[in-house]
Amino acid sequence: MKRVVLALMICMLLFSGCGAADKTAQMEEYRVKVSGFYDRLEEYNNTFTAIDPSSETASQEVLQVIDEMTRDLNDAAQLEAPDEFVNAQDMLKEASKRMNDAQKDFHEAFEGEYQQQAFERAYSEYSSANEYIGYAVTFFHGEIPEGFVLTGTDEAEETDETAGD
Repeated sequence: MKRVVLALMICMLLFSGCGAADKTAQMEEYRVKVSGFYDRLEEYNNTFTAIDPSSETASQEVLQVIDEMTRDLNDAAQLEAPDEFVNAQDMLKEASKRMNDAQKDFHEAFEGEYQQQAFERAYSEYSSANEYIGYAVTFFHGEIPEGFVLTGTDEAEETDETAGD
């Protein structure tokens, strides 16, 4: 009887260790994918700010960068996040929504005759998306962004200071 109990305990320990290894592997895979996204995002921002506004191809260059950035952000927002990164993932999802709006308005602003109001909306939405990406980075590093509090469910909620940005 003692041998059976001992064998069961050993099996339970071995199987529980496998679950921990799977979780660690899932967390590492998520970290690698999100870190790659953040690296590409830095490249996009560098390319975006290097565009010469007086160039004849400036509007096409802006749209190309915005389209690539939006596609990459949408992909990052669709990743399955481990529980430890759910708040970072929520911020990426919100950033993705805002970047999709920015992309639509950038296209409206630059395709055909230039539309200043569409550009202003697009730039505002682009800035807001980047703000949420910043929140995601902060959560990704295990910190809580200023203006956020964790609820009893460990989900982040904006305080009045950040709500509606």
